[in-house]
Order: sequence, then structure tokens, then C-alpha cells
Amino acid sequence: MSSNIDAARERGAKILSLEGLRGLAAVAVVLSHLGMEFFPTAVVGTLRESHVPAEQWLYDSPFRGFYAGFFAVCIFFVLSGYVLSLKYLRTLDTRVISDALAKRYFRLAPAVIASTLLMAITAGLLNGMALAQWPSHLLSAAREGVYGSFLFGDNAHNGVTWTMQVELLGSLILFVYLLAFGRLRWGWIAGAVLCAALMARLPLMGCFFTMFLCGAYLGRVAHLASHPVVAALMLALGFYLGGYDSPSASYRQVVVWANTLQFEYGIALNWPVVIPGLGAVLMVWSLLGGSLISRPFASRPCAWLGKISFALYLTHTLVIMVVCKPLLHLAEPHIGYVGAAIIASFIVLILSMVVASVFYRLFDKPSVQWANAIGRHAVEGAARAPARSGEASPIQAATS
Repeated sequence: MSSNIDAARERGAKILSLEGLRGLAAVAVVLSHLGMEFFPTAVVGTLRESHVPAEQWLYDSPFRGFYAGFFAVCIFFVLSGYVLSLKYLRTLDTRVISDALAKRYFRLAPAVIASTLLMAITAGLLNGMALAQWPSHLLSAAREGVYGSFLFGDNAHNGVTWTMQVELLGSLILFVYLLAFGRLRWGWIAGAVLCAALMARLPLMGCFFTMFLCGAYLGRVAHLASHPVVAALMLALGFYLGGYDSPSASYRQVVVWANTLQFEYGIALNWPVVIPGLGAVLMVWSLLGGSLISRPFASRPCAWLGKISFALYLTHTLVIMVVCKPLLHLAEPHIGYVGAAIIASFIVLILSMVVASVFYRLFDKPSVQWANAIGRHAVEGAARAPARSGEASPIQAATS
């Protein structure tokens, strides 16, 4: 009995640290967009105008992971794969998949619809949209929130919602794979073959879907990261790879290795996606071993950020759109561009968290409750169906 309690506590601590990682990843997305707003060279190199020499230094440093938005998104995908498969791989109960499958869209959609409509309304007000344009404008936003972002990756009104297509389709692929191979001891071989096929046939989306599948099996190898030194090395390497951008001076050797694999061994992959994705896998993996490395991520501030992370991800661009330029124009004449940009970034970050906290209570938390109710209803309905036809339900079969 005590061993079961200890195991449950350990799983809870792991989930809490992963929640903290999710929260920090959401903050990295905010910092990435703030960087593009004020210091774009630090984010994308010399493709954009540089305001201070430190921008190029940051771009060429191995610290890009702190504000690498794409890396943060990869972390989201790996985490989704781990969390969505955790209970099923532990119990091998198909009702878990039924529950997750039924509620996945309803978990994501309400918050996405609300954020898209809020962005559309705010943009219309800021641009002085004519009254006659509002109906079609709001209808376009509603379509994007309800199905456009999920089926086609539409993000005209809220730029970050392109990931919803990956989240939904990646979840469906993961569920189908788990039902087909999750019970098999050699199922990981089928997973490796599927990952290779996805990356070969779909250079972008296939890499994203592979992150879900990799995340699903991290629990099986979590013990390899139990030693603090091993976990720290994995965390550091994952963070370094997560900031990958081929023109950056810190990644020249990584570019050499990727070119060697591609041109000498014929392993042609979408390296700008694969390398940060590998970094995301290592980051998540490093926290699953339960070592001292995971404890800071499970702290209260990080866990709170994790709780509002989805809301923060969906709403921070609204705050940037409304607040950034007015704050910069207000402060720049008095303290210069750099000082004004730093102060504006700090204020935007704090306001984004405040807005996200409100949005979480109004939209995200209720959507979780609604989705859970839908999942329970789906499982109960599936259990009643065979009973009505005279067959034993899965629940009855399990308890007989």
C-alpha cells in the first residue's frame, strides 16, 4: 500500500515539474514575440534591423533557448505526447483512450474561440473598422476559432493558433497508434518505424507528430535520467539544441554534423525542426527521472505559470498588440530606445500574466471541466451500448 502511495507521489511530482516546464515554455514564447517587436536581430539574426550590438551577441550565443519560441512549441508537443499517453500506458485500459479522444477538441476549442474573437475585436477597434465590416470580420474569426485553426492551421486573427492543428491531429495519431501497438512489448519498434515514415513523407508536420510519439515513450526510459549529473547534462544539451538556428555562431558544429548526416549518409531530415525537437525531448526527459534537477521546475511560481500556460500562450499577442507601441513611444524620449524597450517588455510580460490569469478563470478552466464531463459521458455511453445488446460491457467484464 505504501509503495503505491509513494509511486503516486512520485508521479505527481513529475507532473508538477512538467507543468512548470510548460509554464516556462509559455514565457519563452512571450519573450520571443517581444524580441521580434523590440530586438529582432536577437531572434532571427541579421535578417532584421539591429538596435544595439548586444542583439547580435545574443543571437550568436548558446542562450537563445531562453527566448526561442519555436523550441517552446516543440516542448508543448512532447509534453502533450507524454501526458496524453501516461494513463493508458500504465493501465492499458481502452476507456482511457475513449475518454481522451472524446474530450480533446472540447478541451482546446473554447479557449481558442474566445482568444480568436478577442483578438479580432481588439484589432477591429484599434484599426477603426467600419460598422459594415464587423459582421464578416467576426464571422471570419469565429470560423477560424471553431474549425479553421484545427483543420487547416488558420491563424489570420491570432497568430499563435497554428499549433492547434498539430495538437489535434498529433493527438489523434497518437491515440490510434496506442490502440494498435500500445499493448505490445515491441510496440516501440512500430513507433520508430512510424516516426521515420512521418519525417520522410511529411518534413514539417511529420516531425511535429514524431514529437508526440517520442513523448509517449519517455516514461519507459525515465529511470535513465534519475542521476542528477545525467539529468543535468541532458537538460543542458536539450536547452542548447533547442536554441538552434543555423546562421548562429554557436551552432556551426551542429550544422556540420547535420550536413554530414545528410550529404554523406543520406539522412535528409528537416534539421531546423528536428534539432529543436530533439532538444525538447531531452528537456522533458531530464525532468522525468525525479532527480534534484526537476525540483526548481516544480516550485510554486513555475507550477502557477504552468496552470495558466495555455491562456498565456493564447492571449499574450493581444497584450503586445495593445500595449507595446504606446509604451515605447511614451518612454523612449526620456530614457532612449533600449531602456524604453526593456521597461515595455517587462510591463507587457506582467500584464500578459494578469490577462492570462483572468482568461484562465473565465474560459480555460471551464473548458477543462466541460471536456472532462464529455469524456466521462462518452465512456459511460460506450459501456452501456454492449449492455443494451446483451453483451458484457468492458466495465462489467473487468469486474467479473
